[in-house]
Amino acid sequence: MTGSRDPRPPSTSATIAASPVIDAQPLVEAVIRRGDSPHTRRAYAGNLQSYANWLVAEGLAWATVTADDLDRYREWLARQYVRTTANRRLVVVRALCGEARRRRLVADDPPDRLRGVRACFPG
Repeated sequence: MTGSRDPRPPSTSATIAASPVIDAQPLVEAVIRRGDSPHTRRAYAGNLQSYANWLVAEGLAWATVTADDLDRYREWLARQYVRTTANRRLVVVRALCGEARRRRLVADDPPDRLRGVRACFPG
């Protein structure tokens, strides 16, 4: 056998570090539940975990992220992934922020004017 595969199903959860006041886990779960299929839910969980890892690396709390922070995240995604993957990850972050706004946990909606990653053409 050349490699072993973990028999457990992929996780459909993600953890985003809570701010001192606001627990993000209910928001994360609400976003993940939007996925119609188990595959989509796993993808959303992975996208949110990637965002959480970026927040930690940047020393940011999800509830205090600014539009400028999200612009930097978009730029980071554009360097790491192809355009379609980067944009899908942005959609999930927008959903997280939108859910926080709907629940009145944050006053601002930083991704309100966040644009997607555009294709770059040499030239």
